[in-house]
Amino acid sequence: TPFCPRCGAAQTPTNQPKASTAMLLAYGCGFMFLGAVGACFGLVGAGGGGGNNIFNPFSLIALVFIAGACFLLWKLVRGGR
Repeated sequence: TPFCPRCGAAQTPTNQPKASTAMLLAYGCGFMFLGAVGACFGLVGAGGGGGNNIFNPFSLIALVFIAGACFLLWKLVRGGR
């Protein structure tokens, strides 16, 4: 509980789980991999789109990979929590 049931004083949590170095390394590597693959698909989609069609399959796949990379970056910034 955030407050002591007896005196009402604010309590600070003593043992918060921390992410291991291996977990943070996995998030970082996953972020770089998904970002690079997403960038490659984005370049292929932009070059082979056939006119002004930005909603070709390569561009949509790139968005999925980049969204996954952004999620892993968010987890990495939060320290694995």
